[in-house]
Amino acid sequence: MNKEIQQIEFEEHIRKRTGMYLEGVGSKGIINLLKGLISDCLEVTKSNSFFFQIELKPDNEFALVINSSGNIDAFERTVEKLENLKNFHLKACKALSTNFTMNPQGKQKLTLNFKLDDSVFIEEVDYQELSENFLQWTYLNRNSEVLLIDEREKFLNQNYYHFPEGVKYLYDRIAKEALGKPEFEISFDGEIDGFNYQIYLGYRTDWFPPTTFASFANNVHTSCGGSLIDGVINGLISGCRKFVNENQLTDYKIKKKKFNNGLILVASVRGDEFKYGGSFKETLEDQKIKKNSKKLIKKLTIEFINANREKAEKFLWRFNEKELTSGMY
Repeated sequence: MNKEIQQIEFEEHIRKRTGMYLEGVGSKGIINLLKGLISDCLEVTKSNSFFFQIELKPDNEFALVINSSGNIDAFERTVEKLENLKNFHLKACKALSTNFTMNPQGKQKLTLNFKLDDSVFIEEVDYQELSENFLQWTYLNRNSEVLLIDEREKFLNQNYYHFPEGVKYLYDRIAKEALGKPEFEISFDGEIDGFNYQIYLGYRTDWFPPTTFASFANNVHTSCGGSLIDGVINGLISGCRKFVNENQLTDYKIKKKKFNNGLILVASVRGDEFKYGGSFKETLEDQKIKKNSKKLIKKLTIEFINANREKAEKFLWRFNEKELTSGMY
C-alpha cells in the first residue's frame, strides 16, 4: 500500500520541533537562538568586529541592535530574503516570532525587533544564564563586544562583555585561583595553515591538583576534548622526551599519565567547519588540528626547556624514577 509523504514548510517544521533544534523551548532554547542570530551575522558579513546590544523586554520581546565599523548591507539583504538555509537561526527566529521587523539605520547599523511566540516557548529567558553564555561567547569572539540590557524588572540589569585577549582571560582566571603561581608555562596566539589558535598551559605547584582544561572549536565548547587537547598533550610529551633523550637522562621515564597532575590547559581553534564526535558535539575530531597542535607544542616545549632550565627541571622532576621512589606521581 502506497502512502503519500507530505512535505511541510520550514516554518511549520521548526515550530513543531523547536526543542529539537534549539535544545529546549525554555530559557536555554532562547539563548541558543540569540547566540545563533549573532553568529549568522558574523557568517554573512565575513566579519568579526561588531558591537551587539541585546535588549530584553517583557513577554519575550527583544531588540537586537547591530553596529559595525564596516558595511552590513549583506546582512540586511539576507534578513530581507531569508532564502539561505545556512542562516538557520534568522529563519527560525522569524518563524518562531509573532512579530519580526528590521530597522536599518544607515550602512553600519540595524535593529531586529521580535516577539517570540508564547505558544511555542514556555518561559522567559533567564538573565543570569544569558549573561554566563555571552561571557563565554565574547572571549571566543575576541573582536566583538556585547551589551546585555534587561528592562523587565523594577531595576535595570546591564552587563558589558569584551575580551580582546580571547581565551587567555579564562586561563588567567583559572591560574590566579591556583595555589602557587604556575612557572612552567607555554602559550601561543597565532595562525597556522589558515586556522587561528590560542593555546595556554601551565602547571600548578600544589600537591596532586586535578587537571583543569577547557577547549573550544569556533563557538563550540568541546568539553570532552579531542583533537586539540590530544595534540597539545602529545606535543608536550614529544618535546620532553626529546630533551630527556638528547641529555641522556636515563632515570627519567616520560609517561603520559604524569602530565595530568597540576595541568591547566585552555585552548581554542577557529576556522572552517569542524567535525565533532559525541551526542552533543563534545569532542573535536580533526586530524589536521591534532597534527598541527602537536608539532607546535613540541617546538615550544623544547624552546621553553632550553631557555628556562631551572623551571624545566622542577617540572621534569616528576619523571625521575630514581628520586620518586614512593611512586606518588
